[in-house]
Amino acid sequence: MKCPTSWIAALWSTSILLQQSTGLAQQTLHIAAGDYDRKDTPITFTPPRHWPTNGFLASATGVSIAFQIDPDGTASLVLPSLKKNAQLALHLAPTPTTSTASPATKPIASRSTNALDLRLQGKPALRFQTVSTPPASVKDRFIRAGYLHPVTSPSGRVITDDYPTNHLHHHGIWSAWTKTEFQGRHPDFWNMGDGTGRVDLQELASYWFGPVNAGFVANLTYTDLSAPIATSVLQEVWTVRLFAIQNPTHPAHVFDLHSTQNLTSSSPLELPEYRYGGVGFRGHRSWDGASNWIVLTSLGETDRTKAHATRPNWCYLGGIVDGAQAGIVWMGHPQNYRAPQPVRVHPTEPFFNFAPQQAGPMRIAPNTTYQSRYRCVVIDGPPNRTEIERMWTDYAHPPAVTFDAPK
Repeated sequence: MKCPTSWIAALWSTSILLQQSTGLAQQTLHIAAGDYDRKDTPITFTPPRHWPTNGFLASATGVSIAFQIDPDGTASLVLPSLKKNAQLALHLAPTPTTSTASPATKPIASRSTNALDLRLQGKPALRFQTVSTPPASVKDRFIRAGYLHPVTSPSGRVITDDYPTNHLHHHGIWSAWTKTEFQGRHPDFWNMGDGTGRVDLQELASYWFGPVNAGFVANLTYTDLSAPIATSVLQEVWTVRLFAIQNPTHPAHVFDLHSTQNLTSSSPLELPEYRYGGVGFRGHRSWDGASNWIVLTSLGETDRTKAHATRPNWCYLGGIVDGAQAGIVWMGHPQNYRAPQPVRVHPTEPFFNFAPQQAGPMRIAPNTTYQSRYRCVVIDGPPNRTEIERMWTDYAHPPAVTFDAPK
């Protein structure tokens, strides 16, 4: 990985060599807006072979867009704008053809002893806890790592909580299953105080940053503690990407969380119908209490009790932090299991969860992968429904990306 001050120079030489040796600079990438106007739209795609790790794409009209390829082979860019039904043709370029933001404003990932920090424009956005740092009074069975906290708004307000006194097993943004059956036992990976199951960080497998996103891959292990000998049940992989979206009109920290789960034995994991479990969110401690936080769903629901068990495309949760409102929008991908998934909205506590098992029993079977994809948008101020719907459309119905063969 190149340091932020050297990636442009490295890009120049890489792009020149690419043009000389492969001719791929003549390969055209086409972006089709489809049925929607596009603005500040994150796009991920599979790139052609032999593309440089970082680079620029240029149009005949002088548009220049940075792209990057992450260690897992996923390419990404942020489309500045494109009108409904319009198309944009781009080709590899050795340098940007228009002014481009300084590398110092791009996403950064920095590793410390206890955490991985993702920053945007030099400001904190996400912290992935690799080593648990609980309050001194917390019992060992509650201690865990492998979750996001603090999650921070563009103005610097922390919107998550960790080890809240009334739910010590809640941790910012984390994952666990609650009501389960495995080999005739019933481990609870969520309520760790019961001592029947737990989720642990196995490793921070990789992390990266570039002109378009900063992110990481982490591996988690689900262990059945109710067995005679502690038994591994699931391996979960988190892939998180924080995108370089810089919209002065509607500032936001936008990141994707993609979870995949696979069994570690030939026994299925049964997930009976239950009101919560999966990827959860715990809001700021100042939001605790029925009158201290608000909700808004894509269905227009603002009553927490009525919002529970509905199936919205997205849900906003927010409240006052340090004297001003901040919050987060959770978006469920339309390809998720049982999408749009039912939601758990707690009536008095700032807790939210897409919970597909509300719709009936589930099973994670051997030799299958259970996937969940979510986009989170962290904002300051009250939610702007029009802006949220636009961003939901970008996520659920992204522009199409195609390639011409090299000339």
